[in-house]
Amino acid sequence: MSVAGKEREEQVRVVQAEQRRLKPLKAEAQGTVLELMRAGLAVEEPAVVPVLSLGTVMGIEAQLGSDGLRAFALALANMLIGVSHDFADITGHSPEQLVDFYQTELMAAAARRDGAGPEAPSEEEAAEDERAELRAWCLERMQLSFLESFAAHHVVRLMSRLTDGGDHDVPEEALSVADEVAAAYGHNGLRVLAVSLAGWAYGAVERTAKMANSPLAEAAKGIVPVFSSWPVPGPDGSMG
Repeated sequence: MSVAGKEREEQVRVVQAEQRRLKPLKAEAQGTVLELMRAGLAVEEPAVVPVLSLGTVMGIEAQLGSDGLRAFALALANMLIGVSHDFADITGHSPEQLVDFYQTELMAAAARRDGAGPEAPSEEEAAEDERAELRAWCLERMQLSFLESFAAHHVVRLMSRLTDGGDHDVPEEALSVADEVAAAYGHNGLRVLAVSLAGWAYGAVERTAKMANSPLAEAAKGIVPVFSSWPVPGPDGSMG
């Protein structure tokens, strides 16, 4: 066997091994592809579809990491190939003709973008910019929403632990949870954790206000930040 043939054989072996490793995620990935397709087809505004798709990808990455993305990409590619063959059977065209059609459309769109001059944006373009900003805002909120259940889980676990009647170092345990969330979900995880904690705090103030029959602002004044009593290390390292 030639060197090229051996390299090809090794590549096939590696890919097949990776395919077997990802097999446990296959059913979930296929289900996600179908759910995304149904959701995308139900959307009336075409510009929302990319936001929905990217939000789904971000959610998969947050929950399952790179393996989830690989399984999703594999399921999506297989689905697209199957749809292309079904389209060919229905229309009498070949799958290759369908691919050629989309490639021609993409090339034409790229040519139009390259040929556009630096003219002042029209009203339509300005409106599209506003829609793009709105889509970006929606995309960020969708991305954060995928992390909401994880952050809420951490908050519930923290609150359950702090209210079990034991002696706890509240700031240290809270920081430990924040560090855990940051390590697992990054900056956005901390943002969602802050939102979740704010919800808990607001709920506590609201209940206190109702019990005391006082305005929310008055109830909030009685809350003492936990860090106000936290010992702070001095310049020599001693705890003040």
